[in-house]
Amino acid sequence: MEQKALKEKNNIEKAWELFLKDKKNTEAKNKLTIYYLALIKTPIERISFAFPGVIEKEKLVTVAIDGLKEALNQYHPNCGITFEIYATVTIQKAFLAELEGLKQILSSSEKKMKQLQNVYKKLEKKLGRFASDEEVADYFNINLKDLDLIMKEVAPATILSLSPILNKLGTFLQTDTEIRLQNIKQRELKGILIQALHELSESEKKVIILLSYKELTLQETAQVLNISKSEVSPLYAKAILKLKIRLNTFLVEGLLKIF
Repeated sequence: MEQKALKEKNNIEKAWELFLKDKKNTEAKNKLTIYYLALIKTPIERISFAFPGVIEKEKLVTVAIDGLKEALNQYHPNCGITFEIYATVTIQKAFLAELEGLKQILSSSEKKMKQLQNVYKKLEKKLGRFASDEEVADYFNINLKDLDLIMKEVAPATILSLSPILNKLGTFLQTDTEIRLQNIKQRELKGILIQALHELSESEKKVIILLSYKELTLQETAQVLNISKSEVSPLYAKAILKLKIRLNTFLVEGLLKIF
């Protein structure tokens, strides 16, 4: 088994070597595309879950593979990150470009997301911390079950709202490593992110880690958290909304200005 894995690793390294020398090398590109196909599984599942029945599965697969091929064409090891990270961002960008055409359909969801985000901001300013579910529900004079329903409604808009950041991130990943390090206050961003994560509830913290960092599927995340699959989406949307509020000033007014 170890010998087989080592042989495969050597084959992929050789394919990369050939492809980076000549990006018109179809054989090397096809070999790399097949090897990295696993990277499209999680993004496809998340988009399918957030937008059930809106885009056919076959179309999602096509968009994801096109995104993967684009990542191969644009990637160079000197950018300072692994291909897996670069490809994941590029695939997400491809999905978001496809979803741009759905903005009219999702306008109601987007409006509710902005209203909800404003409420979270208002309560955070008043309380000096992130508002709890109970406090947000009290503000709207609704119960927690109704709040979860709202979160399910805004989940698609939450995903689409990441589009500008991902588009800028794509540009960011293609710039010279040294220039990026000179222009971005990475320690400051890391500190803000860590602080914001600590202020989330345990379940919100876990869903961010499991989906965004561990890259588990929705079903796997539901099993770890001991909740139903349908509960993952509103929980994730809630966590993302809170992080966006805390990181918005730094990302939009600071980080993104350098591009």
